[in-house]
Amino acid sequence: MNLNDMKISTRLELGFGILTLLIILMGCVSLFKANHVDATFDTVVHDRYVKIAALNNAKDGLNQIARYLRNTLLMDDPADIREQLKQVELAHKGITEQWGVLEPRVRTEKGKALLANPRTKAASS
Repeated sequence: MNLNDMKISTRLELGFGILTLLIILMGCVSLFKANHVDATFDTVVHDRYVKIAALNNAKDGLNQIARYLRNTLLMDDPADIREQLKQVELAHKGITEQWGVLEPRVRTEKGKALLANPRTKAASS
């Protein structure tokens, strides 16, 4: 059967049928890709962002400790020095809390090794 031998209405129906199938196919592909994007977005928001936030909070705590220790070296009043050392202890507790948030979320062996590395260095010093 040749396309030129078909009636115009048959050719139009065939053309619209093919277009309809292509639109349905594109809709299915879009749904599958949207599900993949949704799953990836959930991973980023509920796993990776939480890890990044915990690490940033721990880094901020370390910076606070550095400032408090610097202040103890600059101060002369023993009461002020004691206050700064109390702040160091509070910041250390905050870092420990952030580490507690981070540890259960790390699942890979490489991640666990990297996470254990600062702890072993801190324990040895």
